[in-house]
Amino acid sequence: MKEETKDGRHRITATFSRAEPIPLEPGMVDPAQVSPAFTVTTFPSWEAIGAAYWARAKGKAKVTLAIQKLANEVAGDAQGLEAAKKLYEWEAKNIRYVAPELGIGGYMPQSAEQVLNQRYGDCKGYVTLLQALLAAKGIRSEHVLIRAGENYGLLPAPTPEQFNHAILYLPDYDLYLDPTTRYAPFGVLVLGDLSKPVVIAGGSPRLGRTPSGDPGRDRYREVQTLVLTKDASLKGEAEITSKGYVEAQWRIIFASVPKVAYTQVVQGLLSRFAEGGSGSLEVAPPDDPNRPFVITAKWTSPSLAPPGPTLTLGHVPTGFSLVPLGQLRAFAAPEKRRFPVSFGAFAADYQKTLKFPEGYRAKLLPKDVSLENAAGSVEARFVSKENGLGVRLSLVVKKDVYSPEEYPALRELLNTAVAALNQPIVLQKQ
Repeated sequence: MKEETKDGRHRITATFSRAEPIPLEPGMVDPAQVSPAFTVTTFPSWEAIGAAYWARAKGKAKVTLAIQKLANEVAGDAQGLEAAKKLYEWEAKNIRYVAPELGIGGYMPQSAEQVLNQRYGDCKGYVTLLQALLAAKGIRSEHVLIRAGENYGLLPAPTPEQFNHAILYLPDYDLYLDPTTRYAPFGVLVLGDLSKPVVIAGGSPRLGRTPSGDPGRDRYREVQTLVLTKDASLKGEAEITSKGYVEAQWRIIFASVPKVAYTQVVQGLLSRFAEGGSGSLEVAPPDDPNRPFVITAKWTSPSLAPPGPTLTLGHVPTGFSLVPLGQLRAFAAPEKRRFPVSFGAFAADYQKTLKFPEGYRAKLLPKDVSLENAAGSVEARFVSKENGLGVRLSLVVKKDVYSPEEYPALRELLNTAVAALNQPIVLQKQ
């Protein structure tokens, strides 16, 4: 790059090229994060962007009589976070997401009362209305500019092009809210909002960072009962629960699936695994954040192996799973990586009870497996029971993003988890 000033003009010339395209890697961060970039900006700092945005937004969250009346009706006598929760949930149920952004509209929100009257708005409209409702109950909040998705870095120079989304920050509670994710419980950010550099726009614009995924909060749990019949077919029942961003993700997904399609969902999920099969599904209402989000399934799978004097299963049956370990293993496919991998910190707990067919006893069962490394931990336990096998596998992934240098530990972790359940089971007919 070179710069020159001539005849009252300042000219900047920059050249970059790439002779060959770089192949994308499975699960990598947004290519924009690791691609060459040339940024031209008149903003001296990221804080200046926050100040420019706030200059256009600060008068939009006025607490009008209509806003105050609604806040009082919705929150009642609740105060603090309890009131904020009620207001957040009201907006999620009653305001539709529509983004009519033209010209400066991409950087300037509509007024809170306008969003309330029309019952729709874009992300900026959502946070402006919620900010006004919170202010009506004495709760401070600030707009936050963020890059939603799988880009976890900042551009080389401060520019509004960094941001594509707006959320809200409650400084007195150090809490971020994204009211546009209508199925996410109060205080829960979706995965695309976690671990992000942000600009908090308000009276004191500043850089910040949203919280990271947390295995103690973001969890997935499945409990299955699997019954092998004499012809080696499988009857199964499963109960799946989740917390944190994992719960938000599945609420969002199932909110878009009509009940009439549940049979196809079960069949489609089972068809991804060796067992196959079909069955039925029950799902708690995705739009009720105060009710545990429980998914239950019942299904049958055709014969898993030829029946005879011995019955050999090449692995512990997967059954019905929304987060199968084999799917996670796809992130561990490359032997090495050039770019960071976006995964998402979380903890998973897989519990299975496998009941053997009448007249069969165990001849060979899986062995326990345990590993703890820099990426997380996995522990698989296999307990022989009368005419059956108890299986429990716990997986903890510590970070949202792993660098190429950290990737080998993640790869080892995921491959160990899959290998633990890929051990054979051999049954002997008595």
